[in-house]
Amino acid sequence: MSVKMRRFLLGTATLLWMILIFSMSSGTSEESAAMSGGLTDLVFRLFFKNLPVDGPEAEYVLRMELEFFIRKAAHFTEFLILGGLMVSFLLQFRLGFFTAGIIAWAAAVLYAATDEFHQTYVAGRAGMQFDVLVDAAGALFGVLIFLGIIAVIRLRIREKAGKA
Repeated sequence: MSVKMRRFLLGTATLLWMILIFSMSSGTSEESAAMSGGLTDLVFRLFFKNLPVDGPEAEYVLRMELEFFIRKAAHFTEFLILGGLMVSFLLQFRLGFFTAGIIAWAAAVLYAATDEFHQTYVAGRAGMQFDVLVDAAGALFGVLIFLGIIAVIRLRIREKAGKA
């Protein structure tokens, strides 16, 4: 596959992922609660249904803590993928690993901040500084994972070329 084609595909995938993040952030608080609440109910039924809980109030607290964790895990995962896509795209321009990693991470954090700012204009939503930190951690993890994968692939390609 040509470099131009890889740039196009990775750039398109990155842009589409950013649009997906933006569209999920554009949902009202009710829509967001329905999405995370549905997932919370599923996880609760699968893993916590038979857990002895001291009454409905304790179950409610457990569900709220589980929903908080699910929401933050979603933020982390969204930006883990974004960081990985961004660094993969930037490496197509022959940047060094460190440079591509820093630029990708900084761009993902900037996008996270603008996404949280955008949420302040959505009915019932609020921009949260803590979410930017979670997003930044996810993006960093994604950048590091993808850089590691790419480094291993390049090493194996060099090893094969050396044996040939």
